[in-house]
Amino acid sequence: MQELPENSIDLVMTDPPFKYDSEGFMRGKGMMSRRKYTHEIINEFGTSFNPHPFLSLLPRIMKKFNLFTFCNKTLIADYLNFAIKNDYLYDVLVWQKPCPIPTKNRHYLSDIEYCIYIKESGATFNNNLPFNYYRKVQCFDAPNNHKRRIDHPTPKPYELIKRLIAVGSNEGDIVLDPFMGSGTTAIAAKLLRRRFIGFEINEKFVKVAQQRLNQKLINNF
Repeated sequence: MQELPENSIDLVMTDPPFKYDSEGFMRGKGMMSRRKYTHEIINEFGTSFNPHPFLSLLPRIMKKFNLFTFCNKTLIADYLNFAIKNDYLYDVLVWQKPCPIPTKNRHYLSDIEYCIYIKESGATFNNNLPFNYYRKVQCFDAPNNHKRRIDHPTPKPYELIKRLIAVGSNEGDIVLDPFMGSGTTAIAAKLLRRRFIGFEINEKFVKVAQQRLNQKLINNF
């Protein structure tokens, strides 16, 4: 991100690592321990992500600050405090999963994820899209609930990412995903006729993203 030109990015659409109570996570207590992908999350992403170094790089490279970023409840305050400190507009969106992992263990079901929307006054917000694009709670199955699984522990629904990009950018805009993962943002950006830049340090996920992007483009064009 430090090598990108100033004022070059129109929208950041990303899903960075989350932050968990790492001790409880590692001990195997609570509902998190029952997820099949727990160990992969620990090995691939860790449990103590700090968003501030990432956020500090964005104002320089963006034309107008315009960000959708997924997070869990532990990080909501970090993102909102950043927005308030910089006098940005913000909102909290929710991805609702209709078929969550059926584990309670004295907790509410893990049936939602948060998406923090932070924008500078004047950043793109398209008002002429279908009504459902503007619901703060979007309900979609988790991609890995389907028979055709994605080789990544935390992929996001394509339709959800498509809606967010459509609201926050225009055709020809540059969309950046600094935590590309399985490549869903790249696919949505390309099919919406946006330009795309993505970073991913895990070679396995780079291959997954390339394969998914190539297959999706072949099927749609």
